[in-house]
Amino acid sequence: MILDIFMLWIIIGVILLILGIEFENIVYNMLSLILFIIIFIQSLWIEVPGIADYTDYTSSAMSLAFIFTNIIWLLILNARTKERRRFHL
Repeated sequence: MILDIFMLWIIIGVILLILGIEFENIVYNMLSLILFIIIFIQSLWIEVPGIADYTDYTSSAMSLAFIFTNIIWLLILNARTKERRRFHL
């Protein structure tokens, strides 16, 4: 059940990342970045009632990779917008 929620969040984050890259929109990328940061933090310590606590390394590694991708793409978008503004009269 818990991993299904993580997979749903990862799918939503990937969709937001793809929309942000397609439309070159910073809002979609920031939402995706925030979602992947939440997934990364939550997957470090998962508590199952009555069983035990464990760490899901696969979802934390995937979310960390998407975090780096989002940060790099946001830097590229920031550089593009500054370049457009510089030559705009």
